[in-house]
Amino acid sequence: MKRQYIIDPEFQRLVPSLSNIEKEILEMSILRDGCREPLTIWNDIILDGHNRLAICTRHNLSFEVRPIQLLSRDDAIAWICVNQMGRRNISEETRRYLIGKRFEAEKRIGARNSSGLNQYSGNEVSPILLGKPPEKTTSKYGVSARIGKEYKLSHATVEKYARYAKAIDRISKADASIIPQILSGRTRIGQDNIIDIADLPDEQIQAVTSSIPDDFGYHVDRDRIITSLRRIPKKHSPCWNPPKLMAPSVKDMPSYDPDAEISSLTLTIPSWCSSLSRTISHADLQAVTDNARKNLHHELFLLMRTIKEILDNLLEKNHDE
Repeated sequence: MKRQYIIDPEFQRLVPSLSNIEKEILEMSILRDGCREPLTIWNDIILDGHNRLAICTRHNLSFEVRPIQLLSRDDAIAWICVNQMGRRNISEETRRYLIGKRFEAEKRIGARNSSGLNQYSGNEVSPILLGKPPEKTTSKYGVSARIGKEYKLSHATVEKYARYAKAIDRISKADASIIPQILSGRTRIGQDNIIDIADLPDEQIQAVTSSIPDDFGYHVDRDRIITSLRRIPKKHSPCWNPPKLMAPSVKDMPSYDPDAEISSLTLTIPSWCSSLSRTISHADLQAVTDNARKNLHHELFLLMRTIKEILDNLLEKNHDE
């Protein structure tokens, strides 16, 4: 009987979700070469490797695991956050969430540990802390200042990210399906609006999230939130206090522009073409290392698949018209 590994919803939420194309490429790689990177586990709970586990399970493929020793759930959360922050191309929303979750976890670790030292082993801490004497950061300010220094943020920003992370977790309890859209940046909701939505009862959170389409770049501003709440039948809706949501904010994003993403991409593509042409002209592709060639091949393949997906969508739209 195969050993069963546990998927913890909170831990999994800390791992940025892959796009459909990224999942397809990962699956092709595992089917071709096997699962070359071991899954990281703690007490049979997956900390890193959720997508690899799903693929290997679906195709009945073997995989290796790397158990690590941690003293508590908070240590596991901190480990995942540090590990995921090292990934390339995570969204700004995911970055805020990971920093906020790490701050809350390490704050609780510090409160339990009178010496103020992290309880996870030194080789699991982020590289900036390696080889340096650990700091005593048991206080809220001490933890936020230390993490802020690592990520070049103020302690106040780190603490605001913690409020953002708590709000994301609160929204997830009412509607977990919307969280990947938010953390991937596919749906755009400002920090202040996320925090305001989290203050609502479950029914009102669901009214807001159910009105959000799965469209890339869709922006949920305060007007859209208020409109969603007004659609709830009054006889079924608990009382709520809207002034906080109605208050304008200088940080709010402008009204949704359907051409914004396309226009930005259109302006960026010429620089890609220039970089590719320069590489063709100046680089000796036969002389580069196998690793560099493999990495370039992977990224170009991903770019090609993404371009094909966009072209297919554009052609489909033209046919519809």
